[in-house]
Amino acid sequence: MKRRGYIISAVLLVIDLLCFAFGGVFIALAAIIYALGIGEHIARVKYRVIPCDPSLGVKHAKLDNCYQRVREKVAAEGRNLPNNIKVCLIPGDEMNAYCFGARSIGVTEGALNLDNRTVEAIIAHELGHLTNGDSVLNMVLIVNCLGIIAVLAFYQFALIACVYIIMVICCMMGLFRFSFASYFITSKISGLIRFVMEAAKTIVLQVSRLVISALGRRSEFMADRFAADMGYAFYLRRFLERFAPDTGASGQTFLSVLYDTHPSLALRIQQLNSIDKQRMLPWA
Repeated sequence: MKRRGYIISAVLLVIDLLCFAFGGVFIALAAIIYALGIGEHIARVKYRVIPCDPSLGVKHAKLDNCYQRVREKVAAEGRNLPNNIKVCLIPGDEMNAYCFGARSIGVTEGALNLDNRTVEAIIAHELGHLTNGDSVLNMVLIVNCLGIIAVLAFYQFALIACVYIIMVICCMMGLFRFSFASYFITSKISGLIRFVMEAAKTIVLQVSRLVISALGRRSEFMADRFAADMGYAFYLRRFLERFAPDTGASGQTFLSVLYDTHPSLALRIQQLNSIDKQRMLPWA
């Protein structure tokens, strides 16, 4: 699905507004600000990115040339890319690349030591993440998770405060005397509220992990397909086989399959092989 990340993000923001009243407004605003501004800036600072400028050296020129070739292939396939994408160089020997927010991608210096076609395949993969809105979706999910936990913590504090206020008012009105029994009952009610809210926060955390992991695995497949559709299946597959650590779901345990954010290399390579074969068929 094109723009999948943006569509899911919009649905989540609507759910926030419908389900959490004023708290939902807070969560939605925080998610929008983080996903479309602050989050991207934080990521750029974290990785110490350098905006790509061909005049700064050979690697910058190579990165710019590879990016322009990928844009040409995307246009030739009849697809559109935003015009204001920021391409960055990331210092370090690591073989990797990243998508930051809605408009930035970065490639490490180490990856730029590879041949041009492989660098183009890496860039195409990250552009797949960008066009699908995967980075934006991840940021929205994280802010939603933290925001819901914050709202639950506020409700927990408010409910416990209400219990003690009701007890004090009842004592002042003479409905019952302040005693160990009344304090004990109030404490038990407060403890029950605390237990329920802590359980709810734990459930939110675990469900969020499952959702982020499942969407992350799906987004990797979709980004791989985007690169393969641009004709980079062979080069991306070769890069994965040579350099990518197999941090994805190995299938060894049920939990590893549920919580890994990346699919296994075997599954990714299998998909790339399948796409490559389909493109070679005369009727494809």
